[in-house]
Amino acid sequence: MALKYAWNRYGRANHLRQCYKMGGFLALFAYACFGFGVYQFDSSGGWIKFWLLGYAPQFVLLALNFSFFREEMNQWRYSGVTFYEHYFVDIWNTIDGFTYGFIFLGTISRILLVRDTDLSREAMACASILMTAKLMYFFRAFESTGHLIAYMVQIITGIGNFMLILGIVVCGFAGAFWLLSVGEADTQCNSVDGALFTTFTYMLGAEATADIDASARNQFYRMIYVIYVVITMVVLLNLLIAIMGDIYARAHAVAPSQFRWEQANVISDNMYLLTENDRKAFNVDPLVVHYLTARNPLEKDNGK
Repeated sequence: MALKYAWNRYGRANHLRQCYKMGGFLALFAYACFGFGVYQFDSSGGWIKFWLLGYAPQFVLLALNFSFFREEMNQWRYSGVTFYEHYFVDIWNTIDGFTYGFIFLGTISRILLVRDTDLSREAMACASILMTAKLMYFFRAFESTGHLIAYMVQIITGIGNFMLILGIVVCGFAGAFWLLSVGEADTQCNSVDGALFTTFTYMLGAEATADIDASARNQFYRMIYVIYVVITMVVLLNLLIAIMGDIYARAHAVAPSQFRWEQANVISDNMYLLTENDRKAFNVDPLVVHYLTARNPLEKDNGK
C-alpha cells in the first residue's frame, strides 16, 4: 500500500516528467546526428544552412547533455551512497554515465573540428546504442512493460558463464580456421581478426563454402567446420535455450513483486526532484521507499 500511495501521489508524475524530457533529448540527439551528416560545410555558400541546421544543434545538444549530467550528479548526491556503489553496482546508472560521456566526446569533437571524424562517429554510435538501453529504464516502471525489462536484464546477467564457455569455443576454432587459411588470399580467415569474426558468423549460419574451397587443406577444413557447427548449433544452442528457460521460469514466478520492486527503484531514483515543500505536502517518508528497494525479489527467490 505504501508503494501504491507513493507512486500515485508523486512517483508517476515525476517519472512521466522525466520520460518527456528524455523523449525530447532523444529527438534532439537523433536530429543532431542527422543534421550534421546531411548539411555539410560548403565553402561555395552552403555554410549558412550548415550553421543553422547542422552546426548550431550541436551546441544545444551539448547544453542539454550537461543539464542531464548535472541532474545525474544531484541524484547521486541525494542517494547517500558512494560514487562506486551508484555508478558501478547499478547497471542503469552505469548506462547513464557512459551515455553522457560518449555524447560529450562526440559533440565536442564536432564543434571543435567543424566536421565529423572517426572519433565523433564512433562516440555517437556508442551513445546511440546506450540511449536505446536508457529507454528501457523508463519502461521498467510501467506494469505493461516492467516485467519484460526485468526478464531481459535477468537473462543478460544470467548467461555470463555460458558466454565465457562460448567465447572459449569460438576462439579455439578461430585459431584452427586461421591456421588452415594463413597465406590464402581468397579466404576470410587469413588474419586473426578475420578468423574470429568469420568463426562467429559461422555460428549464426554464414556460408562457409567459399572459405573451404579457397583453403589448400579444404578436406580438413571441412571436417573442422562440421565439428564446430555440431558443437555450437546443437550442443551450445540447446544449452542456451535450457538456461534461458530456467531464468525465465524463475523471473516469471516473481513477476508481480519484481515489477513493484522496479517501480520502487524508479521512485527512489527520482526522490531528488522533490522540493522540501513537496515532501511535506505528499507526506513523503524516504525510509519507506528505501525499505521497498532493499532487496530484489529474484534474489529472495534464489534463497539469498
